[in-house]
Amino acid sequence: MKRPNTPAYAVVRLDCFLLDDETVDAARLERAVAVKEVLLDQARAEAEVERLNKLNADKECRYFCHYTRLISG
Repeated sequence: MKRPNTPAYAVVRLDCFLLDDETVDAARLERAVAVKEVLLDQARAEAEVERLNKLNADKECRYFCHYTRLISG
């Protein structure tokens, strides 16, 4: 039985300073990626990514939007 789901957009942060050498293991990669928030509106998520990238332009991190789903029940 297929569960109902809703399109959603995760705002994800990548901490580039944790990936700056040649040896990146799984644990380091897990620490370098974080979901800041999940929004139901794609335009709002993309606007938040743009805002955060401008705000943090001088830091070694990057934000991007990633499509996902909210699954109920």
